Amino acid sequence: AMTLGKDHGNNAYFRFCAGLAQYRRGQFTEAIVTQRTVAGVKGFTEREVQAYAVLAMSHHRLNQPEEARAALAKATELIQALPLKPGPDDPVVNWHDVLIAHILLREAEAMLGGK
Repeated sequence: AMTLGKDHGNNAYFRFCAGLAQYRRGQFTEAIVTQRTVAGVKGFTEREVQAYAVLAMSHHRLNQPEEARAALAKATELIQALPLKPGPDDPVVNWHDVLIAHILLREAEAMLGGK
């Protein structure tokens, strides 16, 4: 999907999925490289939260505590812009992405000893 979809509107999503798969396979350095390309994509706050959460966990696994804490802080900051539940006037369409962002942030917080 990353190769064929490089010009696709969902390319950031494809890259996030690839980075998450790398993280889950234990390829933490590769996950960091991939997620950094997603973390700066504006307009998709839920995707940025997801990417920063995976960055935090990857840095933690590589024993890089400062980088892990910085990524976790950024994810925590960004998630404040996401709604907690659907509303009638809510512009967020991709609720599954909002849910994934919350779940990954919770996983990162638990791993790094956060709340």
